[in-house]
Amino acid sequence: METNNKTIGRLDLRVEILDDFEHYDIKDSQYPEDIVAEVADSLTPVYNTDLIDFASNYVGEEFWELWLDNSEYTNPIDCLRWNVYNLYLQVANDVLEELREEWEEDN
Repeated sequence: METNNKTIGRLDLRVEILDDFEHYDIKDSQYPEDIVAEVADSLTPVYNTDLIDFASNYVGEEFWELWLDNSEYTNPIDCLRWNVYNLYLQVANDVLEELREEWEEDN
């Protein structure tokens, strides 16, 4: 079995999110928060092995939060998946806020 030893950080998540935002008209969207949630959901690993690799290789202050039970799920994998999704959601919301500030400066 081959494992992925590439570390993943918040900057990597931002790059993925910005790449995905390019597929949407987020600036003119009536519901940009829905796009943010959709992007976070689409980037959260589906397969358990990929999910565990992601969380194991994540380097950042949120590392331990990924592994803690912060949800209503009783299955550890579901808890981990929920926490990874919420990390993507948090970073995506940060990116959206920065984009909004840029758009305001451009006006």
